[in-house]
Amino acid sequence: MFEVKELNFNESLQLFHWFAFGCNSMPESFMECAASLVKQCGGLLLALQVLGSSLSGKSMNVWRSALEKLEGIPNSKIHKILRISYDSLEDDHDRNLFLDIACLFIGKDRVYTTTILDGCDFYTTIGIDNLIGRSLLTINEKNKLMMHQMIRDMGREIIRQESPDVGERSRLWHKDAFNVIREKTGSRKIKCLALDLQGLLENKSKQTATTLHFQSIPKLVWKLKHLKRCKDCNYFN
Repeated sequence: MFEVKELNFNESLQLFHWFAFGCNSMPESFMECAASLVKQCGGLLLALQVLGSSLSGKSMNVWRSALEKLEGIPNSKIHKILRISYDSLEDDHDRNLFLDIACLFIGKDRVYTTTILDGCDFYTTIGIDNLIGRSLLTINEKNKLMMHQMIRDMGREIIRQESPDVGERSRLWHKDAFNVIREKTGSRKIKCLALDLQGLLENKSKQTATTLHFQSIPKLVWKLKHLKRCKDCNYFN
């Protein structure tokens, strides 16, 4: 097997030129916007193809609008194609494992993640191997779980589409997780949360803004460590 790597920036820009203009160059006025669009694709060939083709023959105003939309809302055409790998997973076990990793465990140690998820009735070792086999997940040289940003965004978009109400979604991370806890708007549908407590402690202004209802950060840390070892309750990362 040969693992295909993402394209570097220059290769990505060249490929994008071909799909957008049918040649290896483009008008100078489009260069800056094109560079920003290419960065959003993260070297993913499929994304470059879909995005470049969709902008072919369009005006600069359309390009700028596409960039603004891509920064705020994931590209639906790209995600529909990427989702083929997700939908082709053999069962709900592997699909749920993928969603948990995409929302909560990217960049985490493989052993650490396996320990937590095994305690939540996942068959994590075989599940991770299945995700790697579908090119939905990679393990880097430091044994960390890694995922292409567009594949991650595809997984998180699946969760966003569960409900317009954040508190009714199955997985929450970072800002959404803090807001739901602070505003007490969660529901029983929430299976797990990811909270950046270290970042919170390092940023006093953020601490003031996000810990209005937290009486003791150390106590909260202890509770989270306790909960993630409990099979009978929702787990926290």
